[in-house]
Amino acid sequence: MSAWTVVPCLLALRDEFDYLNPDRDKGADGTISDANHSPSSDHSPDEDSDVLRDHDADDKNEVHALDIDSTGPWPNVGFHTIIMKVIEWEKKKWNDPNDKCRLNYVIWDHKIYDKDNDFVGVAYGGSDPHTNHAHFSSRYETSCENDTRPWGVKATFGDDVTKEEFMAWSKEFHAKTNEGFATNMADGIGGAGPAYSVLSTTAGRTKVALDELNSLEAKVIQLDGVLTSIKATVEATKIAIDAHIAGLVEGTPGA
Repeated sequence: MSAWTVVPCLLALRDEFDYLNPDRDKGADGTISDANHSPSSDHSPDEDSDVLRDHDADDKNEVHALDIDSTGPWPNVGFHTIIMKVIEWEKKKWNDPNDKCRLNYVIWDHKIYDKDNDFVGVAYGGSDPHTNHAHFSSRYETSCENDTRPWGVKATFGDDVTKEEFMAWSKEFHAKTNEGFATNMADGIGGAGPAYSVLSTTAGRTKVALDELNSLEAKVIQLDGVLTSIKATVEATKIAIDAHIAGLVEGTPGA
């Protein structure tokens, strides 16, 4: 077998899953084919396969498939939700004449979602039901193969709070509420375990909400200053008008 590589777009997708949980279970991850796959499988390096060799325009020996273990654990949401979102995003690209989706199809939990069927899930009859992993196949088109733009997994489901930030936040919460729960929680998660994965999301959402409230408060203060200035201008104008009217009545109009 010749030297081979996985198409860059799928490596970028794997990186985003790794970002969600660097310590995730990878037992069912996979790229290159094993003895259970046929030469027509996207897990086969294309230039080594008589079936796939002419599927794309380049002569790079590429694997066009990626398996991601479903176990996780995945922070924030379940694996199924993540997969459905990836399919939804790529479906929008498939229907956009100004963009190109990168996926050819996805197999997950007894169903296959094929671009040629508008990514509608239909029953998958293969011997592997794909319940312990999701299979992603990329398109055999150079621009799609090399498209490493963000897939949306990291941005949508990623945790924007580090373990250190979360522990500091929980201890601060304890100090303000005089309750022991937060301190015990922070001190008890020496590693980034399930409690951190789930509860840090709450901290992240709270942090974002507070930032938005602070921004809104600053805008309100700024608006209040503008309104005060307008009010002062109106009052000054009113005084000038009153003086002018008084001058007209007395026969000595003001300037």
